[in-house]
This record gives sequence, C-alpha cells and structure tokens, in this order.
Amino acid sequence: MSGWRKMRGKAGINGTAAMIWELIKAHLSIFIGLSAVSGYYLSGPIDSDRALMVGLLVFCLASGAACLNNIQDRRFDAHFRRTCKRALPSGRIPVMHAGILAIGLITTGLWGLARYFNWQAFVLGTLSLICYNALYTPMKKKTTLAIIPGTVCGMLGPAIGWAAGGEIAITREIISLMVVFGVWQMTHYLLLVFNTRTDIRHTPFPSLAKAFSNIDLRLHILIWSGIYCMAMIYFLWISPLRFTPLSVVLAVIILLTIPIVYLALYGYGRMTKGNSGFYFINLSMLVFMTSYITDALVV
Repeated sequence: MSGWRKMRGKAGINGTAAMIWELIKAHLSIFIGLSAVSGYYLSGPIDSDRALMVGLLVFCLASGAACLNNIQDRRFDAHFRRTCKRALPSGRIPVMHAGILAIGLITTGLWGLARYFNWQAFVLGTLSLICYNALYTPMKKKTTLAIIPGTVCGMLGPAIGWAAGGEIAITREIISLMVVFGVWQMTHYLLLVFNTRTDIRHTPFPSLAKAFSNIDLRLHILIWSGIYCMAMIYFLWISPLRFTPLSVVLAVIILLTIPIVYLALYGYGRMTKGNSGFYFINLSMLVFMTSYITDALVV
C-alpha cells in the first residue's frame, strides 16, 4: 500500500485515477462489457440486474486482461511515440502493483462468471484471456497474423453474454452479432495502424503499415468499413430493432460510415490522418450497442 500512497502523492488523486484508467484501457473494456450485455439480451431473458452483473464482470475481466497486456508490452510500448509515455513504460506505476491489479480484476471476472452464471461463460471468458494475453500479445511482436487471435478475442464478448443468459445453441443471431464485433475490431485496428503508420514504420516490429502502402491501407480500410456496415445491416435484418430514437440514429450512422471514413482518409489529407474516421467507427459501435440494449429494455 505504501507504493500506491507514494504514487498518489506524486501524481495526485486525479493523476493516479487517469493512470489506472489508461492501464486497464477502460474505454475499450467498457465496449467489451457492453458487448456482453448485448449478447445477454440476445439470448432472451430480460433481467436488468443480471445484465448489469454480466457487463460488470466482463468489464473486470477485460480490464484485467488489458492491465496484463500493458505489463507484457511495457518494453514494446517504449519504442512508440504514441505509447512510450504510458504509466508502465515511463515507470510511473510499479510493475508489481500493476500485476496485483491485473490478477485481482481477472480473478473477479472469471470467479463471478462461474459463481453467478455458468461454466460456459467461465470457459469463454478464459478463452478470451488466452486469445488476448497468451496469443495476440506475444504474436504481434513477431507477425501481423496476431490480428487473428485479437479479432477472435473481440468476438467473444457477446458470446460470453449469450452463454451467461443460458444459451448454448449456436444460432445465426449470435454468430451475426459476433461477426459485427469482429469486423468492427478489424476496422478499428486498421484505422489505428493508418493513424500511427509513420511511427510504426520506424520500429523493428512487423506491422501492416510496413506490409502495405498508404494507398493500400486506405483501400483496405474502406473495404472493411463496407463489410462492417453490411454486417450491422444483416444483424438488424434478422434481429430487428423496434422504432426508437436511437434506432433512427443508428440507421443514419450506418449510412454515413463510408462517406465519413472516405473523407477522413482522402478529403482532409494530412491534417486529420484519419482520426475522425477512427472516432466515428467507435461512435458507431457505441450507438449500435446502446440502441440494441435500449430496445431490449423497452416494453
């Protein structure tokens, strides 16, 4: 505890909270927690308390996995301008304390899934941890194929919620929802690579930024953005939303995805470096999950 007090004394409460938020990649962990809630509602039961519980447990699991990922990547991150100032590469948080936090969060998530839901949800949660920390994290330093287990990990969030709702059968609804998240993960990743391509190309590690030219990267991003839109439309077709204000917003966002990503990549040139496309893709996923969850709660 003395280490945490010393760290808090140097950074202040707000600074410490910001470092922990960064350490657990809270913005992505929240998305993964919401994806589990989406999968839970898709399985049939409308129990808000249990939906909230599975979302929180998956958020804990994702946060712990992200914290462990930061520990594993602390030397790797030091090579990039975007990540070299993070808490672990810069030494602002001791590795031991980050490890304690990671173990606590992972244990809470997995124990809660087994204790309050079922063994299927626990197994899927464990599988997501293996895909992210045992496969994706070490593989990305050696090969661009690391995106495969990384994408699979992103697809398992809704599957955990689906299993937690008591479903074990594989249906086209849950498969299509998992595909939406998998394609979003790929589009999100490609936009991130595009935005940081200059930094990445000066490091010794493999990357799609080195495998593809800027023109090829733009083309791949547009293709995957189109697949992402089609995946969302297909899911809405087989599991339609009722008419709610958010569903209208979602429809507008789907229609705007390709034009906005195109403008981010071509229209603004070097000024934005695709950042607006990156933020819009993430916003679209947030609206997608919020729309479905809200619709499930509307009586």
